[in-house]
Amino acid sequence: MTALATVPDTGWQRWEHRVQTSAQPVAYRLLRSIAARGPVVRVPRVGVVVSDAALAHDVLCDTAHFTNPDVSSDNEPRE
Repeated sequence: MTALATVPDTGWQRWEHRVQTSAQPVAYRLLRSIAARGPVVRVPRVGVVVSDAALAHDVLCDTAHFTNPDVSSDNEPRE
């Protein structure tokens, strides 16, 4: 197991871990194991999972190189 898959040390992190594993036990562990592989991971049938917040922000804000499926061609959000 990696350091990310273990129970965190601080009080609020332990609480957050407990809440997340209680609410979505399989999904939480799956996402944590994907995040432990690196900041950007290609997952078959899902796509690319980005676990680094700064990198995700850069991708979402770079409309010249990346597309957002929730925005139409005239840059208006879809309903």
